[in-house]
Amino acid sequence: MPLNIFYNRIPKKYLTPYLYITAVSNNGAALSLVPDKFKTIEMCINAVANDGLAIMYIPKQMKTFSICINAVKNNKLALKFVPNDIINMVCNALNISYL
Repeated sequence: MPLNIFYNRIPKKYLTPYLYITAVSNNGAALSLVPDKFKTIEMCINAVANDGLAIMYIPKQMKTFSICINAVKNNKLALKFVPNDIINMVCNALNISYL
């Protein structure tokens, strides 16, 4: 079942940073529902540790080398969402090639 079905049923007053952190820790894809103003580096690390493809929901300025490495380790398809300026470093660190 899509996450937004549950999300849309939660009253706005309960959509707190703690709720978002808890949701993302349990399901990295929940990061797609978190407004950018509530996203933190720690939350993004938890998201990609749970689901490497959660990197697609991380704002570019928050895509650190560490987050990108962990995302790609979790799921090689996450490489598609690594910023161009660090993709070579990520590939070299993980000894993979990017075509």
